[in-house]
Amino acid sequence: MSSENYSDWWIEFNHGLKRSIPPRLIRLRDLNEVLEQEIEENGDVDVFTSVYRYPVEDPNVGPVIGGLVFDLDDPSDLENARKEAVKLVNFLRTELEINEKSIDICFSGYKGFSIIINRHVFDFEPDEKLPLIHKSMAREIVEKLGLERVDLVIYERRRLWRLPNTRNSKSGLYKIRLTKQELESLSLDDIKRLAMQPRQWRVEADHQVSSRARAFYLKHSNLVEKQLVEKARSITPPGEYRGEDPPCIQRLLQGVEEGFRNNSAFALSVYFARRGLNMDQLLSRLFGWNERNAPPLEASELEATVRSAFQGVAEDRYSVGCSTEILEMFCDVSRCALVKKGYIPASLREKAEEFLRDPLLLERVLRNQEEVYGAVGNKPLRIACFLACVSTYSAQPLNLNLSHIHGTGGTYNALLASRYFPKEDVWKLGKLSRTALIHEWGDYDEQRRAMLVNMERKILIFVENPELEVLQMLRPLLSHDEHEIMYRTTEKTKSGRLRTFVAFLKGWPAFIFAGARMPVTAEYRTRYLTASPEVSQDRTRLVIQRHAEAFMFPERFQENEETETIRAAMQILRENAPVRVRVPFADRLAKHFDTSISEAMRWFDLFSWLIQASAVLHMFQRAKDPDGYVIADVKDVETAYEAFKAMQQTTIFGLGQHLIGFWEALKNQGSDEYTFDEARIIYSRTFQRGISKRNLKEYWLDPLEAAGLVDIDEDPRDRRRKIIRVLQPSVRALFDYEAFMGEVGYS
Repeated sequence: MSSENYSDWWIEFNHGLKRSIPPRLIRLRDLNEVLEQEIEENGDVDVFTSVYRYPVEDPNVGPVIGGLVFDLDDPSDLENARKEAVKLVNFLRTELEINEKSIDICFSGYKGFSIIINRHVFDFEPDEKLPLIHKSMAREIVEKLGLERVDLVIYERRRLWRLPNTRNSKSGLYKIRLTKQELESLSLDDIKRLAMQPRQWRVEADHQVSSRARAFYLKHSNLVEKQLVEKARSITPPGEYRGEDPPCIQRLLQGVEEGFRNNSAFALSVYFARRGLNMDQLLSRLFGWNERNAPPLEASELEATVRSAFQGVAEDRYSVGCSTEILEMFCDVSRCALVKKGYIPASLREKAEEFLRDPLLLERVLRNQEEVYGAVGNKPLRIACFLACVSTYSAQPLNLNLSHIHGTGGTYNALLASRYFPKEDVWKLGKLSRTALIHEWGDYDEQRRAMLVNMERKILIFVENPELEVLQMLRPLLSHDEHEIMYRTTEKTKSGRLRTFVAFLKGWPAFIFAGARMPVTAEYRTRYLTASPEVSQDRTRLVIQRHAEAFMFPERFQENEETETIRAAMQILRENAPVRVRVPFADRLAKHFDTSISEAMRWFDLFSWLIQASAVLHMFQRAKDPDGYVIADVKDVETAYEAFKAMQQTTIFGLGQHLIGFWEALKNQGSDEYTFDEARIIYSRTFQRGISKRNLKEYWLDPLEAAGLVDIDEDPRDRRRKIIRVLQPSVRALFDYEAFMGEVGYS
């Protein structure tokens, strides 16, 4: 805990309901002496100090320090305010573990109660943002407890606070301190009788930090910092802005109520002085504004505020912005011209929108992958991966499985596609357990008291095969059966005991399984499209040549303006998410889709989602219906089919092309039965390399058996051996592209 007592810092002192202009600043250490003298000379009615302390003799600049305050008022029924004050104090005691002696409870002397928690409890640090942090902390507590009588507009750096044992001129009663027990048990009449005179009170001086309170403070300090950083990124610097007044200024210009007038006058004066108004113009503007206030400020008070603000701007001491409390209070981001659209500079946004209107935009993406990242071949696979990533911004994201031999570019192509999408949307996942997925990618939802893994608009790339338990957990999301699922699991605590916790998985992300080997049983392989990279000696030679070129001339392979444009375009698609797509010719798609196998139902959905992804990518070139749906075009079928035609056989069996190629090699040897040794020979001839029996079985024959392409049985002639029987199921195309295109008259 900080040992600084800030006694040399300044505090604003005000006697009377009219605010002193310029403000009267005294040293904190002199407060008791000044108060005693002030009461003796001018009485004890309406005496205030600022909630916060200031390091310099100017309350408008620099960091501030002070305790967390709450003001609970109900002019019509004081009992309602008392009940909420009791609820609030109990929360502070139990949830934040704050000692009662550190909670200063007061009856205001009129229509409510005030509570101030000593700053030492939270170990607050001097900060210009402290009023915003306090407001954020108070708002969470108010929302959690359902409080309706807490004033959330008091959190500003120059807020005045009535001092205990001074009288309220509106009631003649004193503001008095109460114990928690008195707050809970005394009647309102008893409290008012106590408030007929000052109360002697020993102020506690020894305040201990509460770890929970400290954590609560740090949470909101980080939250406010993050919000301000994000807002700063989205806001045009005020010095560069020449447009109309932002909504917060427009709202203040309509006039404000008592309690907001001084801060509004100061903020408006600084704002218009920064925009170039001279003193005469500024006074004219502010006096016109003052007539709309209820009631207006006195002319002398307003003029003194305007002149003080103008002088501060001239000396470059004063400025206002989005973090200024009175402006933050009336912020309307949806109408604010200062807010940058999607954090994309206007010139880049223009290029990105032009890109999205280009019919050849997908070709430009593929070309950029080749020029910048050295991609070679694999056009259908690269289209599939890119459309899968785009699909996360649709209402029906896609699931893609990349089955491949390690080192042939399966994972590479998934990660390559993801490079064009916002980093916060891409989750790159290794071989993690279900609890690791929840804890590493989830956040604690205090309202539900459970972990929440929000996967809306995310691209989940499994660079390693997920554990089966993870796949089982994700299964309802893969098939879009449920948009949110609740999951119960257990984990060991530090003491070794098992505890059960609840987690919610929310949203349909785009899934890309790039770990080479996914289950091929029907319950899984029907939930994704399966694709494979091209494997050939010619492609291997081209890849090596491209790598050699990159080592020789690395400057040729740098991200360029086109890369930046594509990224901005994807950000624009994100801004429109979720994009709903209507496929008006879906009945004719269904007519030409194979129905001979029951699994085709899910594959039809996946093919349709691929078409929808193309429509999302080309949404700036597609019409919209009155309901807001983007209308898919036959061109989207053409785009989707370029990827799908290479995936039909691999999708049916859930196997990579390398496995299907081995099965075809077995079929073409003129026999339907082989021993393991014979199969190894065929493998070596096909792939020009040897393989052990163990690897042959685990990585090649077992997947083929699971897909129903081979049977592995005992050899009836020698039961010590296994025999491989090659099955020959009929294989046909899932979709008759030519017949469909002929029917719709597209050529």
